[in-house]
Amino acid sequence: MSCPGVSHQVSLDLTPDGPANFQLEPPGYLLHQWSATNNMVTHQGFIEHYPGPFPFYDASGLID
Repeated sequence: MSCPGVSHQVSLDLTPDGPANFQLEPPGYLLHQWSATNNMVTHQGFIEHYPGPFPFYDASGLID
């Protein structure tokens, strides 16, 4: 994985019932978490604020 990309990014929310959102992708960094149970998990973080978050779903379901 390289960082940052040039598209959208899923918002980092580690709460159990966090919303499913995406944002336009500004410059960022990678955060790596390792555990014996899940092995390596990588998250991307933002350095600057850009438009978003935008939901993937509304009350009717997936937003196209």
